[in-house]
Amino acid sequence: MQCPRCNAKTQVRDTQSHATVTERTRQCVQCRHRFSTIESTEERAKLHRLITATERLQQVIMSAHLVISDAEEAIKYLKT
Repeated sequence: MQCPRCNAKTQVRDTQSHATVTERTRQCVQCRHRFSTIESTEERAKLHRLITATERLQQVIMSAHLVISDAEEAIKYLKT
């Protein structure tokens, strides 16, 4: 990538990945200017949405198991 000030080459100094984006701190090899870039891909966004949906589904399943367990306990109590 080129420096926005002098158009010389830059080097990556730091990289931080988040759910759907990657943030990079870059520095120019000539004028030493530092700046950040943010990269995003549709694949990462899709993966994040899929993971979130899976986690929500797991919560719903756990809640359903608790409701079923409570119902079974109530039926046992009523039969006695």
